[in-house]
Amino acid sequence: MASGGGSKLLIRTQMSRGVQGLCAPEGSSVDLLCSPHSPSMRWFTVRLDGPYHQEEVSADGERVTVSESAERNLTLSIRELRGSDANTYCCKEPAESPAVCQGNSTQLQVAELQVLVLPGSEVRTVSLTCNSSCALRVQPGGFLWFRNSELLRHNFGPWNQQLLSGGEAASYSCAVRGHPQLRAPPVSVDSVTERCFTVTYAYGRMCSSNQKPEDQPCSITYPTELHIQISEVENMFTLTCSGSCPDATPPPVSWFWDREISPECESQTLTVYGLSSQSLSCAVKGHQDLQSEEVCVEKSSDCLSVNYVRRRLCVLEGSSVNISSEYSKMLLFHKSHWIKVRGSEDPETLSEAAGRLEVYDDMESKNVLRIHNLTKNDSAEYMLSFKGDYENWGNEWGVTLVVTGLEVHFSPSAEVKAFQRVSLSCSSSCPLTNNTNYIWFFNGQPLTPNQNQNKHLLLDPVSSQHAGNYCCAVRSNVNIRSAEETLSVIALTSIAAVNVMKLILLFVILPAVFLLHLISRKKKSVAAEPRDVQSGTMDALHESIPLRTVRQTQQQRDD
Repeated sequence: MASGGGSKLLIRTQMSRGVQGLCAPEGSSVDLLCSPHSPSMRWFTVRLDGPYHQEEVSADGERVTVSESAERNLTLSIRELRGSDANTYCCKEPAESPAVCQGNSTQLQVAELQVLVLPGSEVRTVSLTCNSSCALRVQPGGFLWFRNSELLRHNFGPWNQQLLSGGEAASYSCAVRGHPQLRAPPVSVDSVTERCFTVTYAYGRMCSSNQKPEDQPCSITYPTELHIQISEVENMFTLTCSGSCPDATPPPVSWFWDREISPECESQTLTVYGLSSQSLSCAVKGHQDLQSEEVCVEKSSDCLSVNYVRRRLCVLEGSSVNISSEYSKMLLFHKSHWIKVRGSEDPETLSEAAGRLEVYDDMESKNVLRIHNLTKNDSAEYMLSFKGDYENWGNEWGVTLVVTGLEVHFSPSAEVKAFQRVSLSCSSSCPLTNNTNYIWFFNGQPLTPNQNQNKHLLLDPVSSQHAGNYCCAVRSNVNIRSAEETLSVIALTSIAAVNVMKLILLFVILPAVFLLHLISRKKKSVAAEPRDVQSGTMDALHESIPLRTVRQTQQQRDD
């Protein structure tokens, strides 16, 4: 749900062979180009999954227009995208069957941003992620974060900082960078415990998935973990999706059969009759990040399952990472490989020949992908896939990796007065693990003592000796540093000098200017009065001449 009017964000796509996907934010604009075309061709919305159906696009000349360019492009333009605009679009002759659109159409999805709250890497913490309902083409650093509607200028990643239980009440929102009016509904974290956390959504799809009106606020209590329990009675299996928060009303769940969602069942329990070779998992409805492990109902060689040790990883640029998975033994008979997916880009099959990659497989149940010397271009989703009887099985979901750097931020600012309190933070665009050890440097030298330092450095009170360049690093095999940032401290003497100048201005210069103003007014008043010469009166100028000077002048005349 967009929070403002139309955006200047314009996405243009050229019709190509096959059904291509296009994901655009709600409130933005898109141009769909059809080239070349005949004068009789039209734009249609089509249904291709089932009985073919088509409807000609109704252009209103304002929000939805169809135009022809000099290059013979037949362009369908849609402004201020709405959720109802999501459809499959095809440019063709009216008499042609919709079947021709199988090879020449665009599936337009309208992205809705949502702040998702996830369990943090530390106990009693959560972290926030900016999630889109479809794969937006957003480069790393392509997000904006807001706290109580104020822009957090130092955070441009998809993840926000970790929040502690009992922290200051605040609402958070996110947007695509460059388009702050396309903003996700605000959320606030009400409480965080070891097993549960409660989130309030101002509005949006999270409320509608919880049987609440989409335009009304709702509060949902989530478990930090989900597990599947299996019980068997006479060849009938009952699966229960249980969370770590037993005292709260459980949210609706979604069930996945061989990684395909089952829309019919939202109950906490699922009954399976007879033998089943399918793998199953459950997740909180609308929040697939809160998902259980995959399980096999029957421990047979026909069941295929893959689980990851951690589904989200935040790692520093320049370091290395292990992406670990566990799989069922049946997959020993299939050739495994890792796939990298970035947004709407085509999947990339990874190879150890690239130089920075290593793959370890114990040929029993574990497979680990190791990436060295990480760059921000490595931020993507990684999936373990298998080829065999099930071609490319396992491509549905994997591990989200975010590669981040370090930055130093000052609070309240980078220029402060002496004797103020200054807090320095070593920030990253996503939450690092709880065993991260930080090191602080001042003018290139490590601060002492350098033990037990954390991501925050407090200077209280600050003095002129603290002015200089600061940077932070994470202690590892290769120390990874941030860029240097400068702290300026206005010394007390400088402040006193400024205050003295203010006093001089107030008590000396201003009274003098006022006195001169009064004298000037008095002169003007006297000059305006008429002189009476016949009465022998003298003006003020003559009256001021000394008597001695007058007598000397008379004596000179007598001589």
